[in-house]
Amino acid sequence: EKHKTERAEARQKCAARDWQACYVLAEYQRKGQGGAQDLPGAAQNYKKVCDARDGRGCAGLAYLTVQGRGVTANPAEGRRLYKLSCDLGEVSGCAAWGNMAFTGVGGPKDVNGGTRALTEACDQDYEWACTRMRDLGAFDAHDRSMERLRDLRSN
Repeated sequence: EKHKTERAEARQKCAARDWQACYVLAEYQRKGQGGAQDLPGAAQNYKKVCDARDGRGCAGLAYLTVQGRGVTANPAEGRRLYKLSCDLGEVSGCAAWGNMAFTGVGGPKDVNGGTRALTEACDQDYEWACTRMRDLGAFDAHDRSMERLRDLRSN
């Protein structure tokens, strides 16, 4: 099976400190592709990628940490990791951090900061952020994000 081979290759490359491979391995472990689901293993590999300053790893670890999957649930730590992933340029992390800040999960409510992060993610065509802004009623009257969402949907 293709996934089994790719997962084994990713494991070998990750052991050799190929952080892209560690990210691929973490994704396979989280989804249970090419072998058994291994959430603690996925968390460890996402952490390696995050520690290597790749925002995708921080976002993956944040997701597991907020959900309490493979690691102890800790919304405050998840929020911190999403912010770190955002600072490292990962748009999904910016959207998730913005959502947590806006709603006050894992820390104090920061409607302005959350709105700003969600808007920036939406502006980068990250559709979940646009949808979430609409659901939260989070938008700036001077912003074009909602028009952009309509444009995305009509394409």
